[in-house]
Amino acid sequence: MHALISMLTSKLLNYQFSVVMRDPVAAASTAIVRTCNRHARSHLPRRFSRPLAIRVLVFFLITTFKVSAAPITPGSDEAAARSELSRLIPNGKLLWVNNKKIHFGSLGNWRPRTVTKKGHEEYRPRWSPDGRKIVFQRGDSSVYIMNSDFTHKLLVLSGAHTPDWTGDGRAVTGISTDGYRVLKYDLATKQTSVVYDARQRGYNGQRMSQTAELHVSGRYLLTFREQPTHATEIIDLEQQRYLANPQMLRGDCKPSWSPDGSYLLTTARTGSRPVLRADFDAKRGKLGPSRHFVGIDTILRYWAHDGRVSNDGKWVVFSGKILIGPGMFGKREIYIWNIGGNDADAVRLTFETGDDLSPSLFVSGPAA
Repeated sequence: MHALISMLTSKLLNYQFSVVMRDPVAAASTAIVRTCNRHARSHLPRRFSRPLAIRVLVFFLITTFKVSAAPITPGSDEAAARSELSRLIPNGKLLWVNNKKIHFGSLGNWRPRTVTKKGHEEYRPRWSPDGRKIVFQRGDSSVYIMNSDFTHKLLVLSGAHTPDWTGDGRAVTGISTDGYRVLKYDLATKQTSVVYDARQRGYNGQRMSQTAELHVSGRYLLTFREQPTHATEIIDLEQQRYLANPQMLRGDCKPSWSPDGSYLLTTARTGSRPVLRADFDAKRGKLGPSRHFVGIDTILRYWAHDGRVSNDGKWVVFSGKILIGPGMFGKREIYIWNIGGNDADAVRLTFETGDDLSPSLFVSGPAA
């Protein structure tokens, strides 16, 4: 243990001086995490619970130095991975939220910029299925749509939040501010209707949050209830029944459908909190168990949040955050992962000092 502490101190000082003028706080954290990952096995006695010992040590050091989890600039390996990503999907377009504002970046020419105008707070941007429009939330209770070039912003739902598109892209949905109803705005008719009301006879009367996303068939509603316990649920709107597997009932959160509706994603509430996948047969209304899909398996627990599949079904974007001890240290960053690859192949796209949340990826044309 003494050898590990000495090595951490040396690595921390060496690494911190290299970027101290830009972000010494982030530099300290990165040095600690990288050194722990590299040297834990050879320097910790076997009688120690290594993951626990490392977490305790890093928790102490991070608390002492008051550091965050992510550097402000990418390492050489991460920069190379992002360059390769731009070759694979040069036509990929990413939306996300940072500091209560929507941001945009093109994977083919990564120069992120802020979309939200000064004086507004905007959240949860989502590409339409054809990539021509974007739905988003402004403030606490307004849903807007705009063109893909960020022009012509139009209010479509008042008294609603947490927007999503319907599978055909002809309407948008949102949760009412009281949490009981799901509202739908039809772009062609400009009419608003109630898709679901939890207080109606036959339903559970529970408030919703996080998601209210219709299945591509229009029959099933994927949502997250807050009471009596947190849980992700699929609501069969035709038969007024609820579908959930044991993992969803334990409180797995941030659910989203795949574009074709053949499976759904959630964030696990246990372990390293990876993104999980549960297969779904819409014709038979049959739901499979939630299994590991993608995560970041480090000595430290890493929360993979907001998992969402790209429109072409080939990529997953998610927001990751290091979890240490009783609290959650560090800032969330956006990652992209090629479905079917190794977890370690997930590429970090953002390197900011604030939380990067709620990513949405649209890929137009063929990918390499």
